[in-house]
Amino acid sequence: MKVIFLNMSSQFEWDNGIYNRNKHILDEFSKRDDIEKILSVDFLPYNLKSCLRLYLKSKIYKKAGKGIISSGLFYSAKKINDKVISLSAINMKIVKNVADKLGFGNGVIINYSPFNIKHFEYFKENKKYFDAVDNWSENNTFKEYKDVLLANYKYIIENSIITFTRPEKLKDNLEKIAYCDPKTQTAMVCNKIKNNIKVVLNGVDLNHYMFPKKIDRIDDIFNKLDKNKTKIGYLGVIKEDRIDSNLLEYIVENNDDKIFIMAGPIVGNFNSERFKKFNNIIFIGEASYQEMSYLYSKFDICIIPHLLNDFIKSMDPMKIYGYLAAGKPIISVPVPGTEQFEDLIDIAYSKEDFSEAIKRNSSDNDVFSEYQKKERQDAVKADSWESRVSEMINLINCDIIK
Repeated sequence: MKVIFLNMSSQFEWDNGIYNRNKHILDEFSKRDDIEKILSVDFLPYNLKSCLRLYLKSKIYKKAGKGIISSGLFYSAKKINDKVISLSAINMKIVKNVADKLGFGNGVIINYSPFNIKHFEYFKENKKYFDAVDNWSENNTFKEYKDVLLANYKYIIENSIITFTRPEKLKDNLEKIAYCDPKTQTAMVCNKIKNNIKVVLNGVDLNHYMFPKKIDRIDDIFNKLDKNKTKIGYLGVIKEDRIDSNLLEYIVENNDDKIFIMAGPIVGNFNSERFKKFNNIIFIGEASYQEMSYLYSKFDICIIPHLLNDFIKSMDPMKIYGYLAAGKPIISVPVPGTEQFEDLIDIAYSKEDFSEAIKRNSSDNDVFSEYQKKERQDAVKADSWESRVSEMINLINCDIIK
């Protein structure tokens, strides 16, 4: 099988260690013997700014020269390995031309971006699938495109053979967007729903977190911290529609005998200045996938202080699987994904509950025992990316056989 991935990010970002579901799924596809080759298409620009950004990235790759197998004024194709070719292009017409040129004309398409609908026009005969990662129409980053995204979701889902999604809440949202009258119907009562939206949850590379590799940069950060204080850690995008700043401020203020480490890029209007009055919280910037496992090994307790808005409710946080794979105790607001591990995660329904959970876990030696660490790791043994891709391939093969 030949596969064309229409990605939600770029090879440029992945080369710099910024991984996501899209990257993990693609990597697992590339390991399979039944996958002949893959064309990995960078996130296509949806406005002038993103077009210029992509153009500059492709020029950087072209200038570097290494691995370039085909290029033009508005595209650059680079060989990543014996199976994967990465393509940066400014529009779907160019993607189609390059795909034909490189022998991917009949490839199965797996799309990750709800901005993409042109592939239905240019790849008319190809089998098309959609992997819906979060509900972008509820993401503040794309708020000016909400109506466009809602219309695109409807079109993509109705015209794709299968839409893969997670969690159940997002499945319900997508069913309503695609098949129901949004003003009068809920997904539960809509009688036009087709059975083509399938839940395939996130996964984890257990060995990556169980056997962390030493990272000097991480050691340098933690060597400056008080070794006697409990380290409370978070890793993820730090932005105003994701982190509950009021909750974070409350738990930092009420646990001044502990140190909070916030890892991840600060995006948008998140006000990190409000935390400068505290001497027990640090923001250490973005951490690559290669750094994550060692960073988690340095945390005593992992937290998820997210807002509970519609965007967050459409997520299945990969950090839950990573935290558990590292064997760490977790305190979280009730985001999707926590319910399947409710016996292993301390779920807090108020800022007071969250703070008390931090105090309780910090003082309970059993929480840090090898037995409980192994129990957490065992809980995600079956949640490998390999198993998730097998679910997807089985569904695709069933459709091809039909």
